[in-house]
Amino acid sequence: MNWTDLITESRMVTSIYGGATSLAHFALEDLVFSGRSVRLRGDFAQMPDPLPERWASCGFTRAGATFNASDVVEAKVTGMPQLHFDDRHCLEGDPVSLAVEQTKCIWTAPDGTERPYIVLSGNSDFLEFRFVCKNLRVGVKGYTPAPY
Repeated sequence: MNWTDLITESRMVTSIYGGATSLAHFALEDLVFSGRSVRLRGDFAQMPDPLPERWASCGFTRAGATFNASDVVEAKVTGMPQLHFDDRHCLEGDPVSLAVEQTKCIWTAPDGTERPYIVLSGNSDFLEFRFVCKNLRVGVKGYTPAPY
């Protein structure tokens, strides 16, 4: 099972990548808590191949992604995201290896459907986290960073 099989509206990723892209070396820039939700924002290490036509025509050089975990029932974080300037003086996140898995625990949706909880986790030398949630959405967008 691919990690995209576990997220809500997987086509937001698979339509751009043609499947599930690697979660290794995700350049994490933001980790934001809001109520019972958590948002991670950063860049996938690999660009889609082939590039979407619009991305190619705009000259996009990065594949930005936002992971939105909602109805979080468990959260554990040790450390902080680390940022640095690349060779073009653009701010980027240091890499974190992400994982998306399901638990054996089940919750019941309002329509009566039983679903597994989803685990979004990450680790690196500077950061470890684990979020258990009911829903996980991932959006992807192409862009070119601007120097500071």
